[in-house]
Amino acid sequence: MKCCDHLILRLFRLVTLSIFLIITLNSPVSADDLKIIQKHINEGKAKWRAGETSISKLPPEERLKYLGLAKSSYTAEMIEKTVSEDYITASELPSRLDWRDVNGVNWISPVKNQSSCGSCWAFAGLGVMESIIAIQADNPTVDINLSEQFVLSCSEGTCYGWTMYHTLNFLKYSGTVEESCLPYSGSDATSCFSRCGEWASQNRKIAAWSWVPNNVDSIKAALNQQVLTTTMSVYTDFYYYTGGTYEHIWGNYQGGHAVVLIGYDDIEHVWIAKNSWGRYWGEDGFFKIRWEESGIGGETSNLVYVNVCDNDEDGYLNVACGGNDCDDYDYLVYPGADEICDGKDSNCDTVIPENERDDDSDNYPYCNDCDDNNPDFNP
Repeated sequence: MKCCDHLILRLFRLVTLSIFLIITLNSPVSADDLKIIQKHINEGKAKWRAGETSISKLPPEERLKYLGLAKSSYTAEMIEKTVSEDYITASELPSRLDWRDVNGVNWISPVKNQSSCGSCWAFAGLGVMESIIAIQADNPTVDINLSEQFVLSCSEGTCYGWTMYHTLNFLKYSGTVEESCLPYSGSDATSCFSRCGEWASQNRKIAAWSWVPNNVDSIKAALNQQVLTTTMSVYTDFYYYTGGTYEHIWGNYQGGHAVVLIGYDDIEHVWIAKNSWGRYWGEDGFFKIRWEESGIGGETSNLVYVNVCDNDEDGYLNVACGGNDCDDYDYLVYPGADEICDGKDSNCDTVIPENERDDDSDNYPYCNDCDDNNPDFNP
């Protein structure tokens, strides 16, 4: 029965794509599209810039392949019933947040390109995973590249699209591997069995996920903890976006899309997001969009990742898992690490260096305290 359901789902997606192609191919498309969009931007005093991009240069039928979000069977009411209670209200939040620069650290993984395959759902899910692995470990040195092809090839999702609900459940129960284990081909014809032999040992899963209410305060509150997946509607003019604060001003509806939400700005009333169309679209692959524009935030989700055997993602396992990391919550502390002036046993040899003692117990070691005999004196 599952096989029949899968075939029916594929047939449905083919029919849906055909309808989109018919609508788009019969829509007025010409070399003057950019001029028309720029005219509407100027007349409407919109705050974004339009130009030729790597996507706008493609034929209409090829552009559609850069989308891929299938409509969820979840209604707005059902989503509200499943949201995490942690994000209902927001208070005393910063007026601006961008995870590319939090205390001088960029927590966002590089922009990728889904190419002509409707796999935005995979890129949005893994784009968030790559960032939250580092954020939840409080380890800015984490450099991980997860395999979207594994999610595409080993799930029931295809290049004709999939829902975020099913994507997130797949990441919870099946997970993914590193990019090198199954590199991205941009084709759902690539077999799941093409993965590397050691795939099971590098498999990573999320522990849980939940919807975030579709209102500005709740999304801002959730964003202050980590990045999120979100969805939006794409119109023709979005293909031509090169910078600024996007709002739809011209063109037909093209389809649903999933992206990574990385920040906001109260002054401009915008969300900041990472796309999966490569660095030659938008602002090096990123974009800003007005709150509540183009359905942004319709299905926003929070992912939970926990690595119980390597909480700080430093490559050394904690003692409970048979490892020898004496502090698995500090990525600077592990066997053989360099001793630094932090008052800790950095190299796990059970000895704290003499110059790292803290005689006045003010949590500042001698090597960093101008008077280690007076707790009122410290940096």
